[in-house]
Amino acid sequence: MPPTTTLTLLFAALVFAVVSTLSSEAHAVSGESNSTEWVEGVPEEEKEAVKVLTVENFDEVVRKSGKHVFVDFYAPWCGHCKRLVPIWEELGEKYKDNGNVIIAKIDADANKVPGQQIDGYPTIKLFLASGGKKEGIDYNGERTLEDLSEFLDSYIH
Repeated sequence: MPPTTTLTLLFAALVFAVVSTLSSEAHAVSGESNSTEWVEGVPEEEKEAVKVLTVENFDEVVRKSGKHVFVDFYAPWCGHCKRLVPIWEELGEKYKDNGNVIIAKIDADANKVPGQQIDGYPTIKLFLASGGKKEGIDYNGERTLEDLSEFLDSYIH
């Protein structure tokens, strides 16, 4: 095979590889994917026991869902917050099948929610389905599964 044919084939293969990579990246950015991260149109994170809140979905979930929402306002750099993570996940698992309760968390360092006074991390608040206190009911007890569950149960039963 002449050297120019070999170089042409190598160049064509290189162009094909680059175009394929760019095409895959474009699909990833646009949200198109054949990945197993999406199940029946619902992102995997939505199937988790703890709902992730942001400024954009806070009102929809907390104030308009018609459910009791127990929220952990945390900061990713906070040591106390990091220690609470496994307990909060356990709490989410415990109430996952309760249709009246949402266990949620929000990175309050990155998401400043209007009307929410956060003086330290973690700040834990319960928002009742009735919409009673717009700023939520502060939780000041021990950060154990038992105490968190007892507090929540005292309001939802």
